[in-house]
Amino acid sequence: MPEEKTLRLSDAFENKEHRSDVVLAVKVLNINHGHNAELMKQCKILEEFLRKYRSEVLGMLLEEFDVKKYERSLREEGVEIVREEGIEFGRAEGRDQTLIQQVYRKYVKNLMVEETAEMLEVDEETIRKIYSAIKTVGTDDVEEIYKQYVKM
Repeated sequence: MPEEKTLRLSDAFENKEHRSDVVLAVKVLNINHGHNAELMKQCKILEEFLRKYRSEVLGMLLEEFDVKKYERSLREEGVEIVREEGIEFGRAEGRDQTLIQQVYRKYVKNLMVEETAEMLEVDEETIRKIYSAIKTVGTDDVEEIYKQYVKM
């Protein structure tokens, strides 16, 4: 193996005719005995430094890395993600319930699906589902209509 070699992920693909917009190239260095002397010399210097200052390096690592703090930050991050998803879900549910209220008002006026869809600028399939949910529930209870609509 030479001192260094560049490997491309695309070289492993069976279909060589297709060109990708993204190219992954990795530089591989030969660290076998007798190769890349300058790199190995630099590694020796680093090794000597780490051996000489081992206790200080370990102390810094242990002092800087607090497992409990790390776990707490992961939990907080997870809570924030779930909170944001919950807010977005609530907003979407609110939009759907507002639409159901609007559709219900058109439904009780005996407007056709096509007319309601055009007036509210919503696709006919969505209006059809809401009409069906309204018929199934049989009342003007928006939450119940929404639950039925979501099941469809």
